[in-house]
Amino acid sequence: MNCLARQANHLRHPEDALELVQAAQYGTRKLRSGRLRALLSSLEARSHAVLGHTDEMTRANRAAEQNLADDNTETTPGWAAWFDLAEFRVTAGVCELIAAEHNPARAGNAITLIEHGTADRPAERVRSRAFDQIARAHVRAGQPEAADTATAAALTLMGTTTSTRVGDRLRELDAELADGPRTAVTADSRARIHATLHPPYKV
Repeated sequence: MNCLARQANHLRHPEDALELVQAAQYGTRKLRSGRLRALLSSLEARSHAVLGHTDEMTRANRAAEQNLADDNTETTPGWAAWFDLAEFRVTAGVCELIAAEHNPARAGNAITLIEHGTADRPAERVRSRAFDQIARAHVRAGQPEAADTATAAALTLMGTTTSTRVGDRLRELDAELADGPRTAVTADSRARIHATLHPPYKV
């Protein structure tokens, strides 16, 4: 149910995602508080964020944080073990980033949470996704210089990968930049993205 809910969100069906995660929560309602229930609450928060339900999003994120505080790793299934405080902060930050589409003032919360979560991740889990999300949050907060710095960090981590998913994320970031103020810094950021998406042909 967790995986189906994530796929539904990715396919832009947040209502279906919310129903799936709530069914999963009902099925785990008798389990002790902990990491698994935190993961599901966090996923619920994301669905609410997409739907513009900011109060429900905030409530679900608070429930996730409380469940993490009550965690007992001995009762955590292996497939949920990755969801620690760092991952919660990044995920909560992404919720705030999505909510900023409805209320731009929330972009600052997104930046703080994603940066703190990324800083606390082990080196092998510092993925580029967090940095392009930070960049998008800075764009929404009207901070083009900071967005450019985060964009550069994301592109460095992405390297030369040709992943379709990475390409989609870069296009989303490019669209965010295109909708913002047209400054020299923004133009530089977009040029870097375009160079990554369309590298020059080498003979």
